[in-house]
Amino acid sequence: MGLPTPGTDEIGRRVEGVELQRLVRGNLLEAMGTELFGEDVGRSEAGRKDVEELAKLNRLATQGKLTAEQKRRRAQLQAQIPTRANSAVASGEES
Repeated sequence: MGLPTPGTDEIGRRVEGVELQRLVRGNLLEAMGTELFGEDVGRSEAGRKDVEELAKLNRLATQGKLTAEQKRRRAQLQAQIPTRANSAVASGEES
């Protein structure tokens, strides 16, 4: 079912055909590309702040400058925000 955008007069519809196959057989990016979840779906303001905080902690981690509290917070954010950036730092790919 394609859900209407809240606050609009849109009507829900059944997802079929290629859109359905992208949802069932595709990955998350392909599913989001159907626009069934809305246009320009992104992170909340709080989510963006968490990503920025994680990026700062990742930079400190590459320099070996994390305190114990920062290590704990970084682990917490990594669990909440599984991103390519996290795996790059963990595997040493970050430049």
